[in-house]
Amino acid sequence: MDLLKFFGLKRIEEPIEEPQKMVHPEAWTMFNEPYDGEKEPGDIGVIKDYYVSHYALAYRSWQAYLDSDVAQLILSKFLKWVVGSGLRLNADPDEIVLASEGITALNEDEFSNLTESRFKVYSNANFSSHSGEESLQTLAFEAYKAAIIGGDVLVVNRVENKNITTQLIDGKYIITPSDGQAEEAEKRGNRVVDGVEIDKNGKHVAYFVETEDLKYKRIKSFVNGQRFAYLVYGRRYKTNDLRGIPLIQAVLDTIAKLDRYKEATVGSAEERQKIAYSIEHDVDGQGQNPLLSQLKKVPVASVTDEGQLDIAQKYIANTMQKQAINLPAGAKLNLLESRNELYFESFMTINMRFLCATVEIPMEVALSWFDSNYSASRAALKDWEHTLSVEREKFSRQFYQNIYSNWLNVEVLLNRINAPGYVKAFNERNEMAINAYQTATFIGANIPHIDPMKEVQAERLKLGSQTIPLTTAQAATEALNGGDFKANVNQYRREIEEADGINEPPAPIEQNGPNE
Repeated sequence: MDLLKFFGLKRIEEPIEEPQKMVHPEAWTMFNEPYDGEKEPGDIGVIKDYYVSHYALAYRSWQAYLDSDVAQLILSKFLKWVVGSGLRLNADPDEIVLASEGITALNEDEFSNLTESRFKVYSNANFSSHSGEESLQTLAFEAYKAAIIGGDVLVVNRVENKNITTQLIDGKYIITPSDGQAEEAEKRGNRVVDGVEIDKNGKHVAYFVETEDLKYKRIKSFVNGQRFAYLVYGRRYKTNDLRGIPLIQAVLDTIAKLDRYKEATVGSAEERQKIAYSIEHDVDGQGQNPLLSQLKKVPVASVTDEGQLDIAQKYIANTMQKQAINLPAGAKLNLLESRNELYFESFMTINMRFLCATVEIPMEVALSWFDSNYSASRAALKDWEHTLSVEREKFSRQFYQNIYSNWLNVEVLLNRINAPGYVKAFNERNEMAINAYQTATFIGANIPHIDPMKEVQAERLKLGSQTIPLTTAQAATEALNGGDFKANVNQYRREIEEADGINEPPAPIEQNGPNE
C-alpha cells in the first residue's frame, strides 16, 4: 500500500542533494578513541554495570527505617506530606474530548459534585478495603510507605458486594515461582522476571505471590480488559526494570555511618562522665585518703585504711552516683578528654544537607528547623512544595487513578452516577472517551505559609479585578489550604440564607482605655 496515497499526500519529486563531506585539513594529525568519562586512565576506576538486588535493598531500607532515627525522620516527612490523611478527589472530565467523541449531554457540575461526594464517603469507609478493617485513605498511606521504603507494593482491586475493594501485598512476596509456573508462562509466550510475568511487549500480565513455602498464587493484572492488579513504585533505576527501589537507596551507607558516629560520640561522652574524681599523690606524700573525713557519716566502728577507702568509694557511689579513684603515691590519672562534641553539630549538619538533598527534601523541612531569614525559609519551602507536587502526582497516577477508574466503572454501570454515553463507550472499548470521563486530580494538604497575609494578598491579586485573572477561585482556595471551594461556596450560601432575616446590627464592643 502506498502510504502517501493512503494519507492523501503528494510525493516530492525534486531530488535532494546530499551535502558534500568536508575533511578538516588537520584531521590526519588527530587521534580517534572512545570517551568513557575518564580523562586519565584509572582516575574513575573500573566501569560497573549494577544489577539491582531489589529484595536486598528492600530489607536494608526497612531495617534503616526501624533502627535509624535519620532514616525515619526523612521517610516520615515524605509520608505525612505526600499522602498524610489521604488525598481528595477532584473530578474534572474533559468536555472538549468528550464532545469530539460525540458526547455532549454531560452536566459537568452535577457529575463532578455527585462523583466527588460519593468517592469521599467511599474512600473513608472500611468497606473500600478487602479486609474490611481499613479505609482506602489508610491503605493509600500504607501503599506509599511500602513503596518508598521497600521499593514497590502490589495493589489488587476486586469487585466485592458491588463495590471495588483494595488489598496491598508487600513487594517481598512477589517472587518468581519455583513450582513450574514460570515454565508454563514461557509456553504462553511470556517470561517471568522477579515475580512479574510480562509478554513480548513488556506488558505486565500477572504477578506471582508467595503464600507458603514453595507455593505461589498467580494474580492476573487484567480482568476483562480492566487493570485490577498493578505495582506502585517508590523509585525506578532503569526503564526496563520491573521492580522498584527504595527512596533512600543511595544514602543507606551514609545513614549507617552517621548513626555509628552519633552513637560513638554520645557513648564516649557518657563513659568519660563516669569518672568524676581522681586523687593524685605527690611522691613525698603519705598516701592518705582525703575523703576519709567523709567516713564519719558512714556507720562503721573501725576499719583499716584499705577498708576505709572501699567504704569511701561505696559512699560516693551511693550518694553522688560518681566514681572516686584513690591512686597510689607517684601515680597520676589523666581523664579522657575529647573535643568531638564541639564539632558534632557542624559535622552532622553538613552531612545532613547532602543526605537530604540526595532524597530531594530540604534539610529545614526534614528537621522542622527554620532558623534562617524569611527569604531562605520560603525558598526551602517552595523547593519542597515542587517536590511534593511531583511526588503526589506520581503516586496519584499509580494508586488513586487506577482505583478511581475501576470504582467509576462500577458506579456508572450500576446507575449510581449519571454519565451520558459512558456505558456505550465502555462496551465499545472507546478508550479516549472513557479516559476523558475518568480525568481527575487528587489534592492533598499544601505547605503552610510563613506569612499568610502576603500569600493571601498574592492570591487575591492573581484573581484580577478588571483584567484577565491568572488563577481561579478554586485554585486559590487549594493553594491557601482553604478546603474545598465548592463546599465553601455552598456553606457560604446557606449561612447567608440563615442570616438573611437577622437585621439587628451587632452590639459594639467596649474597649478599655489606656489607663484602665
